[in-house]
Amino acid sequence: MSSDSASYQLIVIGGGPGGVTAARTAALQGWRVALISGGPLMGYGLHGAFKSKSMYEIARAHHAVQTRWDVLKGEHDIDFQAICRANANGADDIRRVHRQQLESLGVEVIAGMASFLDPHTVEVELNAGGSRALRGERFVIATGTTPRVLPGVEADGRQIMISDDVVDLEQRPESILILGAGVIGCEFASIFASLGSRVVLIDTKPIIFSHDDRDLSVMLACSLRQLGVDVRPSSRCASMTRVDGRVHTDLGDGEPIVTEAALIAIGRIPNTARLNLEAAGVHLDRWGYISVDNAMQSNVPHIYAVGDVGLRETEHDLCLVHVAEAEGRAAVWHMCGDARSLSTLHVPFLIFTLPMIAGAGMSEREAREHIGPGVRVGKYAHARNHRAHAMRCQDGFVKLIVGPEGDDRVLGVRAIGEGVDSIVGEISMMIAHELPYTYLLNAIQAHPSLSESLQGAARIIAGDAVDYEPLEEFQHIVYLEQFALQKHP
Repeated sequence: MSSDSASYQLIVIGGGPGGVTAARTAALQGWRVALISGGPLMGYGLHGAFKSKSMYEIARAHHAVQTRWDVLKGEHDIDFQAICRANANGADDIRRVHRQQLESLGVEVIAGMASFLDPHTVEVELNAGGSRALRGERFVIATGTTPRVLPGVEADGRQIMISDDVVDLEQRPESILILGAGVIGCEFASIFASLGSRVVLIDTKPIIFSHDDRDLSVMLACSLRQLGVDVRPSSRCASMTRVDGRVHTDLGDGEPIVTEAALIAIGRIPNTARLNLEAAGVHLDRWGYISVDNAMQSNVPHIYAVGDVGLRETEHDLCLVHVAEAEGRAAVWHMCGDARSLSTLHVPFLIFTLPMIAGAGMSEREAREHIGPGVRVGKYAHARNHRAHAMRCQDGFVKLIVGPEGDDRVLGVRAIGEGVDSIVGEISMMIAHELPYTYLLNAIQAHPSLSESLQGAARIIAGDAVDYEPLEEFQHIVYLEQFALQKHP
C-alpha cells in the first residue's frame, strides 16, 4: 500500500451527483480535492435516473401516437436495442462533461473503494489493482444507496431484475411483474405498459403510490389500468423463482403469476457497510444511514454525508438528484463557515408516470396534519385548461394548498397530468420565499399554458371561480374509453 506525502483539504467518497457537486464546489474555493469513485462517475444519477427518464420519453411519445390513432396512422415498432444504445451514449456524453469539469478544476479522480483507517485516513482499494492511503482534513461521504432485494430471491439481472438492471434491457419483455408500487415501480409500470408489455403491479399497501395524497393515488391507479396494467394492491409476494425460462411469483392465494420477467422495486438500502465508519467514529442509524444535521454534518465534525446515504430528521429529506447536489453545495459552504442550513420543504419533484405527477412543499394530507383542518385547497381540473385540450390530455388536475384564513402562504402544490412539470418551479419559489397565493390571482400567465391552472386553483380558493366538481379530473379517461369502443366495437 502506497501513502501520499501530502494530504487533501477535502476527500469526497462517492462519485454520484452529490459527491461530484461537493468536489466541484470545494475546488472552486481553491482547495486540493480528491474524489474517490468505485463505479462510473455520476453513479445512479446517470445509470438509473437518466436512463429511465430517457426510456420514459420514448414511452410517452409512443403512448401519444397510440392514443391519437384517429390522426396518426400506421404501426410503430419499438427497437429496444436502439433505446439501450441511445441511453448508453447519452450517459457517456454527460459523464464526459462532468469529468472534464473536474479535471479542469484540478480535482483528482481516483477509481476505487474507500474505507476509513482512522478519522482522517482512508485506504483506497484501486480498481486497477493495489491500494493507496489518503489523508484528508475534511470528508464528504456520498456513496448513495443500492436496491433492496427480498430474502430468498435471486436477482440475476436478466429475468429477475432490480432497477439498476432494467434500464439496460435490449429486448422488450412480453410480460413483466413489478413488485412494489412506489415511485420506481409505478414509473416502470407506465413505461412497459405503454410500450406493449403485459404488466402486473403488486404492492402490499391498500392503494398504490400510498405515500402522497389519496386523490393522486386514485387518479394514477385509474390511469395505469387504462394503460392495461393489472394493478393488485394489498398483495404480498410469498416467493419468486425462475422455472423453465419464466418467472413464477406466488402471492400465497392460488396459482402463481407467470411472466417473462420481474422487477423488484421495494426500496433501497444505504451503501455504508464497506466504509468501516466505526474507525472514524461516525454514527449510523438502525437502517445503516449516516445521521446528519441540516448542514449535512455527522456526529464527527469534519465528516459530512450528502445524497441518499445521509439522513436528516425531516420527512422532506427526498432522495433526488437535485437534492443531493444541493446538499453537496451546502456541506462545502458549511465547511467554509457559511451558517446557512438547507431547507428542502420547497423542493420540487417529478414522478415520470403516465400521466406525470409533480409537486412541491406539503401535500394536502401533511398540511392538514401539521397546520390544521382549516388549510385551504383549490383544485383545478385539466378539463378546464385549453392547453390540455390541445394536447388531448384532459385527465388530471392541479391542486394548490395554502394556509388557513389569515395565512395566505403557499404551503404546497400537487399535480397530475401531461406537462405538469412546467408548473412546479413557480410554486417552489413562492414556498421558499413565503409568498402569498394572492400573487397568482392577477398574474398574467401565458396562454394557452398549464400555468393558467395554477391561477385557476388560486381563484377557486379566493372564491373568484367556479369550484371543483367531484370526479372532474376523470373526463379524459371516459373519452379514451369511448375512443376504444369506436376503434374496437
